Amino acid sequence: MATLNRNSIICLDLETGSKFKDTTEILQIAAVAIHPRNLEFIDEFSAYAKPLEPEKIEDEALRINHIDRDFILQQAHPKQVWNDFVKFVERHNFKKSSWTSPIIAGYNIRGFDLPIISRYCQKYGPWKDNRQQLFSDFQQLDVLDMIFLFTENSDIIENRKLDTIRKWMGLKTEGSHNAIKDTKDTAKILIKFIKMFRQQAPKIKFENSFSSEV
Repeated sequence: MATLNRNSIICLDLETGSKFKDTTEILQIAAVAIHPRNLEFIDEFSAYAKPLEPEKIEDEALRINHIDRDFILQQAHPKQVWNDFVKFVERHNFKKSSWTSPIIAGYNIRGFDLPIISRYCQKYGPWKDNRQQLFSDFQQLDVLDMIFLFTENSDIIENRKLDTIRKWMGLKTEGSHNAIKDTKDTAKILIKFIKMFRQQAPKIKFENSFSSEV
């Protein structure tokens, strides 16, 4: 029998030096830890990292992310920042095992953040059996997927950009494209969806719902 989720949820966002997920460097990483049962914020992390190849950092990326080039060049080495982030995540792995690893969450993480996270795990750890060992390997939560399922049959929004969703749901857009702002807003949206699912799930009958087709 399935059990209630006990794995912490880590909602995160990355600000990077370009849009190319296979090569870009992380300039800022932010995350909040969400308690799996009461859905409250229990911890947070935010740090900037110095790029190892500053000549490849795009001016447009810095403009969008509101990051000054001189400022970012004075930040800590990415290995140190990554190790600090790993310690943050591992604090929320309550049995220190792969089965209790936190569930990663974010906005459009499947298409961008997850490949970068995996690449940094391969470079700095933890990495084993040809895969990252930091987050749950069987469950990820992409809020963009939830927004799509909720809006795909309606015209209530013009697009699914995070700023559009913020305006729709009444979240302020000031300070967007800063990793900690984007992370906290995404986490709030995620929590709202999880609460909706919890409320509606007992009302919808799935058990034997196809039995009449047999």
